Amino acid sequence: MKVQELWGHRSQTFWSEAVRYLRLIGNSGFVFTLYVLFLMGGYYYSSFLEWLPPAFPAVLFFSVLFALLLTRSPIRTFLKEGDLVFLLPVETQLTSYFRKSLIYTFIMQLFFIALLFMVLGPLFLDRIYPDTGYLFTVLLWLAAGKWWNLISRWAEMRIQSVTTRDIHIGLRFLVNVTFTFFLFSAAPVVYPLVIIGAMVFVYLFYYRKLHTQHGLKWQHILEMEERMVSFFYRIANSFTDVPHLKSSVKGRLWASKWVDKAAHNKTSVYTYLYGKTFIRANDYFGIYVRLFIVGSLVMSVIPSDLGRGFLAVLFIYMTGLQLSTLWNHYDVKIWTDLYPVRHKLKKQSFTFIIERLLWGQALLFSVILGLYGVNIFILIAALAAGIVFSSYYARKLVFKKRKTA
Repeated sequence: MKVQELWGHRSQTFWSEAVRYLRLIGNSGFVFTLYVLFLMGGYYYSSFLEWLPPAFPAVLFFSVLFALLLTRSPIRTFLKEGDLVFLLPVETQLTSYFRKSLIYTFIMQLFFIALLFMVLGPLFLDRIYPDTGYLFTVLLWLAAGKWWNLISRWAEMRIQSVTTRDIHIGLRFLVNVTFTFFLFSAAPVVYPLVIIGAMVFVYLFYYRKLHTQHGLKWQHILEMEERMVSFFYRIANSFTDVPHLKSSVKGRLWASKWVDKAAHNKTSVYTYLYGKTFIRANDYFGIYVRLFIVGSLVMSVIPSDLGRGFLAVLFIYMTGLQLSTLWNHYDVKIWTDLYPVRHKLKKQSFTFIIERLLWGQALLFSVILGLYGVNIFILIAALAAGIVFSSYYARKLVFKKRKTA
């Protein structure tokens, strides 16, 4: 295959596989959950704007948020490990290949920025500038800022020192904060123009020289590519088994000690394994915590007690969906088949772990509901519904969904 055709082949191969996983995600209950959240968000948006204190620093919020999105610019290259051997000798012929990667990455990241900006549009119009035309003007400025960050990031990836790369990222963030502050404070057009001019100057007289002074750091590029691919497959793995997903392990000794207290006998072997896996592998623990935090934050902007109670159960369901892949975690491990235990114990232990985790989520959400001053009857009803649903999901629904996937 010619080098000129390689990028198109790589991207097409990835999306052919990705579309299959996206269909499975689309057929799952997760999309319905997002749809419900979208409807609730639309219904309560105006109430949220009324509830938001007048002193809320909207300009600072928008400036920091979009400065982070501009600064964070991982570049999708579709490179593979074997390229260290086969493409390294023809690096000088890959200019077109990497240009396509930059354009592809720009389109994908700009789409996400535009989507988030449109979602926050009512807040922008209410607290920053009540003109739809200016909203789209800001979006165009953000597109220009994103392109500068991408080409600058690509130049930074030629630097060997991790510390030096981090310093460059920090400096770009400061530039982006200044740039976005001028945009969201509706400053005269000359101010963002000056920042854009400074960006062009820095690129022409500094970043562009990095391309001639340093070669590509292929290992760093491959690590970035692997992180981005793994992120997508971890999401897909929440709905179906992804065989080639690489596992990542984190120690978390402070939490692992709780699992070590379990009885070490034949009946608890899978309880021990699933407990350790939840805490240490594939960021299950992180997902569990993040969903709780996100759910708690979303509840804070819902004025209705009934809506908050419903959200608690909805986020318990989302947590269950994410944890359901624990069931398949050891399917590709041969040594678990050598255990002298009945296969029935695997299902029982999995149910035990999932049920207790979801019960814990229901209890935590009930505490949050109490802190928000929710009506005691709704709080008790939400807690009861969460516990009942947790048991039903762990004992019945999770296995049905895994079979469907």
